[in-house]
Amino acid sequence: MASFGENALIWKVNVEGTLQFARRMSQVKGLQRFLHVGTAMSCVPDAGTLVTESMSSKPEEEHLVQYTWSKSTIERMMSEQFPQLPLVIARPSIVVGHSEQGCRPSSSIFWVFRMGADAREIHVLTG
Repeated sequence: MASFGENALIWKVNVEGTLQFARRMSQVKGLQRFLHVGTAMSCVPDAGTLVTESMSSKPEEEHLVQYTWSKSTIERMMSEQFPQLPLVIARPSIVVGHSEQGCRPSSSIFWVFRMGADAREIHVLTG
């Protein structure tokens, strides 16, 4: 669950729910990969810093929003609690919905991009 506002479901979905799912998947014999989609901001990089695999998470107070803290926390918890899980973590910088339909009204970053595109300030590449 992504949100740049306060949302009680962020921790429940991103940490508790993902942890339950990872626990179950860690028991599946022959599982080759478990892909977790995180966020590039989970390691709270400094401006102009390249995000690398070796970057570790930072304390909660350094995160701008609860969303990035939840993503950082679940990455750490899965690695610590399920060392046998063939965990692969992808950290895209951003994922947004369909360029025309977008997403439901929410605090998603999609709406920032949509306003910019509508104002012709941000160019959306399609195709």
